[in-house]
Amino acid sequence: MKKIKLTKTEAEKLAKYIEEKKQIKLEHEQAEFETYLVKLESLLNKFDFNKETEEIEASVIELEAFETYKRGL
Repeated sequence: MKKIKLTKTEAEKLAKYIEEKKQIKLEHEQAEFETYLVKLESLLNKFDFNKETEEIEASVIELEAFETYKRGL
């Protein structure tokens, strides 16, 4: 497990991103895209929105999804 720092603002942006992307329907690779969103949601569920910044333990899979999100698909 690795730790990442996530601010409340970043977490809110991530939540908005996930909700927007759930509406997208792809002709190809739909299952892979949905899995990517589930990994991001899993990471977001660990965040406590009552804190401004939190260090979250992320699995390798969640970390890869988060890094992809940060780079932009």
